[in-house]
Amino acid sequence: MPKVIKTSFKESANSNFYKPPSKKDELETSSSKTLTSVYNDPNVQKFYVKSQNDFEKRGYKLFDFQSFKDSSHPKKYDESRLVYELAKTQEADGQYYYYFKTGLYTGFLYIKTKDNKHIRLEIDTGYSDKFFRRMLNVANNVFLDNTSSGAKNAKANSLSNLVSFMFLSRFKYAFSMGMPSEYKIVNGHGYNVKGKIDLKKYIQKDMFLGGALSYSYKERQYVQDVIDVLYLAMKTLKDSGEINTADYEKYYRELRQMRSGKTVTRTMIRNIKNHRSLNNPLYSRYKAALYFAEMVLEMKEVFHEDENSSPGFSGFLLDISQLWELYLENLLKKRFGDEYIISAQQELELYGDAFYKRTNRPDIVIETKDHVPVAVLDAKFKTMNFKYDDVDRNDMFQIHSYTGYYNELSKLSENPPLRFCALIYPSRCVPDVQTKAPLYGLNDAETQFAVEYIRVEDNYSFEDIEKSENEFLDRIESLLERSM
Repeated sequence: MPKVIKTSFKESANSNFYKPPSKKDELETSSSKTLTSVYNDPNVQKFYVKSQNDFEKRGYKLFDFQSFKDSSHPKKYDESRLVYELAKTQEADGQYYYYFKTGLYTGFLYIKTKDNKHIRLEIDTGYSDKFFRRMLNVANNVFLDNTSSGAKNAKANSLSNLVSFMFLSRFKYAFSMGMPSEYKIVNGHGYNVKGKIDLKKYIQKDMFLGGALSYSYKERQYVQDVIDVLYLAMKTLKDSGEINTADYEKYYRELRQMRSGKTVTRTMIRNIKNHRSLNNPLYSRYKAALYFAEMVLEMKEVFHEDENSSPGFSGFLLDISQLWELYLENLLKKRFGDEYIISAQQELELYGDAFYKRTNRPDIVIETKDHVPVAVLDAKFKTMNFKYDDVDRNDMFQIHSYTGYYNELSKLSENPPLRFCALIYPSRCVPDVQTKAPLYGLNDAETQFAVEYIRVEDNYSFEDIEKSENEFLDRIESLLERSM
């Protein structure tokens, strides 16, 4: 069994500086000896990525909320991103303690050491599973039951819950269009001919026997391998207690009636993900469902140890900053979508065809229905205790750069400037300091700058989180109305 080491996603305001755990007992864990022994192992020391292909090379799956894995168009990053790095710190007692620094990603991955052993590194969000699940609900516009999952394994980690959640929600979304099917040729022999007579068999055999004829016809049939893979994933979740609603019980029963009983293998899954029926727009949604079905089966260790194929992946990671952005986008759409246009990642082309041209993409832009920008927002999944160092200098410059662009655009089109711009964080506390001011601190500025937040404490229930969301949205509404 691999050694399991747990850590939390912790990104400081300055993404190039990571503080080690502050308490000695956080460092002096049962994993200390393991980390000490592999500190100089080049396979373990660090992992930075420059594109999504770097994850694939190590067998790690990266979930992208915007688009599922597309290996023909690997996403490249402007600079190297930290996934993990093994570090050490010297305490007052003179001893060295070892820990993992982590970057933008939450998830789990297996790290292979030079002596062919494995370390399983689990990176959580640093917040409660309830908040993680709430973000998933809102980000996917699929509001599953927000109560306890009812799982038999109460210690199931948030990543397992994520994969289960994504499989169930994507299956439900795909199933609304019916199960994938295709035309197949069916051969028959009898007195009631269906389709066309098989002349070759008639000449060779039927004409001498008299009576019954050989024939063939096309019939639309379900793609059986797709059904078998989806059924096994659904059954695996049911057996682990992770299906607890009548809705999903219904899907499980339907799949059980349609299954063939054939053994599902990794080879079958690899083949079925590229099946021609999934190119049909009606059934293309099943690509995502099968993508997560494979993850469910791998994470639950369904496949036999002696199967002559390797696992489809060695880890599963999610860009938590992307989830935070999509969560905020959908919260805003739900509250303000009837009155405003809420868009994400608008592409701003700066300086046209000049050699120094650049492209910027603000996280969220709010516009009137006439496409007049009124606010620009940057989502930051970083520590926010309302201290000076919590707001990164680069983030400040970035949001002010976006604001300057839109305000100049407003002048050219003779529209009013932005009503406000904001950086938005999760926070465990309520600020006791001023969090908004006229842009640049200039009293006559028409645009407001704000540091906004959604308060989430570790013991918050789903109802508490929703209350915090509404308080955040009320503050945004106030900022939107100030210059109407």
